[in-house]
Amino acid sequence: MGSVRRVFSFPLPAFVETVITFEPNFLMEYVVSKGSPIKNHTGRMEFSEEGGVTRLCYFIDFDPRLPFMLLGPVLKSAIEKPIRKSLEKLSKRYAP
Repeated sequence: MGSVRRVFSFPLPAFVETVITFEPNFLMEYVVSKGSPIKNHTGRMEFSEEGGVTRLCYFIDFDPRLPFMLLGPVLKSAIEKPIRKSLEKLSKRYAP
């Protein structure tokens, strides 16, 4: 716990994540602790095994800093796309 990493994800500015919960092979939770264009950003990754394959359930929660109605969906897409793309690459790389 307490591990910190700096993340670069275009088009978002760089930000810092801090791990707040870690249970090996099961759970990791983090908060964005610095530099985020959003507030109250938390992430939770739950890992499980099904038939010899690792399953990941990834949850992200945040509040937009600015109260614009469509800002939440735009930020969601900007966060989700690079994560989904990276996970798809990993899945293909390690597929049996």
